[in-house]
Amino acid sequence: MDNKQKPTIDFNAIKVHFEIIGPRENNKYHVTVKKADEKHPEFNGWLTREEILAKVQEWTDQGCTIWIGINDMEEGNDSNEGVTRLCDLFFDIDAKRADKSQPATNEERFEALRRASKLREYIEQKYNARGFIASSGNGAHLHFALPCFPLPSERFRKEINEKVRNFSKRVANEAGVEVDNTFDLRRVSTLIGTFNQK
Repeated sequence: MDNKQKPTIDFNAIKVHFEIIGPRENNKYHVTVKKADEKHPEFNGWLTREEILAKVQEWTDQGCTIWIGINDMEEGNDSNEGVTRLCDLFFDIDAKRADKSQPATNEERFEALRRASKLREYIEQKYNARGFIASSGNGAHLHFALPCFPLPSERFRKEINEKVRNFSKRVANEAGVEVDNTFDLRRVSTLIGTFNQK
């Protein structure tokens, strides 16, 4: 029997995450669940909030990391073209470490938090916006919740994806903050209140 204490998730933090990214039109969220040493996900599909809440501790106990789509997507289409509503402007600030297969140290995580705070402050002051920082396990996630607005066609979604990508790169550069270079609308983030179990 394994005497190692299993991590306990924070349901209140998970509920905050759902509030940040907003409700889904069909009440289903894109979820990917994967063990670090496995090639294929345990689960990759669409679930309701209630279904996610019912499974999240079980997945955590199995050693899985749980990612959730930031923006609303058509069920069955997790590409940029499948994003039907923009709900959250999201930045991933990874801890700087030589070996990304190893967990970040406390010092490395704190340095990532400082960069996230600097970027949040820059965007809040320049655009009169309000941001939210969450731990990613190996860095920080910066969220700016948006009033969800529809992206009615694939062509429009591609255009918005390019505009969000360019805006995100520009503000990170203006703030002098190094962030992860993937800005696509289809991005997922670790479900706040759970663990990035790399």
